[in-house]
Amino acid sequence: MKQRKPIRALVLKGRQEGITTDVAGLIFHNTSSNCGRKSVVVSHEPDSTKSIFEIYKTYYDNLDPMVQPMKRYDNKNTLTFANPSNDEEEKRLNPGLGSSISVFTANKSGGGRSQTIHNFHGSEVAFWPTEAKRLMLGILQSVPDRLNTMVILESTANGTSGYFHDEYQKAKKGLSDYLAIFIPWWVHEEYQRPRPEDMKLDEYEQNLLDKMLAWRFKDYRITHEQALMKLQWRRWAIRNKCHGSEKQFMQEYPATDKEAFQKKTGLVYYAYDHDVHFIEHYEPRIEDHIFFGGYDFGAEHPWAYGLFAIDRYGTIYKFREIKLQGSTAQEMGDLIAKAETHHNTGQKFPVLKRYRGHDSGAKQIALELKRLKRNPVKLTEGIVKRELGITTVNGLFLENKYFISNECVNTDYELLNHVYKNEYTQSEEFKEMTAIDGILRLEGEEHKDADVVKELDDCVDGDRYGITSIMHRKPKEKQTTIEQVRRMAEKSYQKEKKGIGVNW
Repeated sequence: MKQRKPIRALVLKGRQEGITTDVAGLIFHNTSSNCGRKSVVVSHEPDSTKSIFEIYKTYYDNLDPMVQPMKRYDNKNTLTFANPSNDEEEKRLNPGLGSSISVFTANKSGGGRSQTIHNFHGSEVAFWPTEAKRLMLGILQSVPDRLNTMVILESTANGTSGYFHDEYQKAKKGLSDYLAIFIPWWVHEEYQRPRPEDMKLDEYEQNLLDKMLAWRFKDYRITHEQALMKLQWRRWAIRNKCHGSEKQFMQEYPATDKEAFQKKTGLVYYAYDHDVHFIEHYEPRIEDHIFFGGYDFGAEHPWAYGLFAIDRYGTIYKFREIKLQGSTAQEMGDLIAKAETHHNTGQKFPVLKRYRGHDSGAKQIALELKRLKRNPVKLTEGIVKRELGITTVNGLFLENKYFISNECVNTDYELLNHVYKNEYTQSEEFKEMTAIDGILRLEGEEHKDADVVKELDDCVDGDRYGITSIMHRKPKEKQTTIEQVRRMAEKSYQKEKKGIGVNW
């Protein structure tokens, strides 16, 4: 503001540092004390969206009644500050602020194009389940490039690639108008524990201690005793919050932005616990579940098919697997049909959809399976984004919402052995690669430096196609006529005119 520029910032943070609440406070104050302001918040998942909206409601409920603006709408995702009266004359004489705050989940690649946004907050951008670059393209066209507008994107890190990582690196190098802000974990006052008197530090801890003692914000500095207590908290958190992994602590609670943006190493499905998630087989009741499948085509590798059941609580159960090589389309169709039959009753499971990858081999086999006279099978192209799929599956394991039948032994083995690829120099294909800003490039194409080894992934790839697609499925796009466009535009205009939220 002092430089007479719009506020544009990218905030890289650690866990539970209160950044979301702080940004919400800025946006709420600006929106609830000015006329005609439109503020939009986008988060990475529904639970987070709900949580952020509760922050705004709390701010409003705790305002002094003397400064509380009139509130017309307060639904599940929008606060509208306007006269709630049904008397048109009263609303004309005292309309209220005409401002609104709307909170959404990042699930639309073209969202925000039909409105003017004055304040935008993107929360956990690195974990958005949709194409962040496309979504932000639409949003940024809706934010005027003038004073008294604000765009703040904040997130913990998620690997060394993706929209948030790339934009942060550009901002850090001065290649955009955004301000790159990093907040180390140790500035949080709560992160400290009582230390032993004879506490000895290793080399990393001593360097971190020096950084903490050199840091200051205005008149506040960290004392030597506080720094030691913070290092003790770090040791405790590594043991109790990060499975004993110092590397995982660095990603969740980074001391530098380099620690935050790390190569992904080790197991892909790190959250899978064989003792918890690999359970005794049972045949799910047809009446109590929704069924779907996941298919992975294999040319040089085996093809795989998995059948899943979801109960009313959102728990997913994989109870069938097929993993074979060299089958004809007719053999595939017969095997899938057999897998989709209840072992006890002989009934066919009502499979909602079977999701596949989008490579040419998968498309070709989909056509052949569809044309079968005996046991035809329809495969639908699913969501194949690897990082989204891996994050989704790991999240289900962490919440104990995904379980595997002990008859699915290949799936169990792959989950325990599927790893990230970190030694690129072992392959001739990657010898000509050069690293630029953490991205490995070959003939103009970008490859993530934490890509997975393409082995032991037949079942799990089919699984993530199915699970990701069923959880993030999108409605079918419809052909739009000029008349439909006109009616949609008119409807959007009337909503804006009446102050009924936003047309997201």
